[in-house]
Amino acid sequence: MIFANQHLQSALTIGKMAWWEWDLITNHVQFDDKKATMLGYTLQEFPKDVYEICNLIHPDDYELTMQIMRDHLTGKTEQWEATYRIRRKDGSYSWYYDCGKASDFSENGKPSKVMGVVIDVSRLKEVEKELQFNKNILLKVLDNSPLGKTMVDANGLITNANKPAEKIFGITQCEILERNYDASQWKISDLVGNPIPVENLPFNLIK
Repeated sequence: MIFANQHLQSALTIGKMAWWEWDLITNHVQFDDKKATMLGYTLQEFPKDVYEICNLIHPDDYELTMQIMRDHLTGKTEQWEATYRIRRKDGSYSWYYDCGKASDFSENGKPSKVMGVVIDVSRLKEVEKELQFNKNILLKVLDNSPLGKTMVDANGLITNANKPAEKIFGITQCEILERNYDASQWKISDLVGNPIPVENLPFNLIK
């Protein structure tokens, strides 16, 4: 199996990844030592029964995680893929990205074994939280600025515009958000009225 994902690349860099194999007939789980040690357990302490392992999943993430697995086992999805919190030995929680796929099947065609990898993405979640916090601060500054300001994403689509921007452009915020930075409706020109080529617009110059 090939798991092409940013989480996998990050895990390979920091070494927080472990393989696992679940026997659906016995409910026994075999796994790499790191599956236990990443959570502060010894290999001997960590449960081998799939239900005991699942009981470590955060209550708020449990049902969705189980439904994702059920969808894979019943053939609704080609791969099992979920992100959830799992309880560490000290009682705190780590974020795991978990992905796998049915590898063996019984005579009636139902999965009898699932294999996969689990990756600790706690640091990535912390970064996401920090980025969201910084974004919220930036939006507050934008919304409360007396100057007309807009925000664009990496593709040049306008994602935010404050009230002064509405007055400057003479259109509503909703109308502004429907446009790209280079939309023909802007009629962007230089000081003498000549159209500015798209490649010379500030967005492209900065990008």
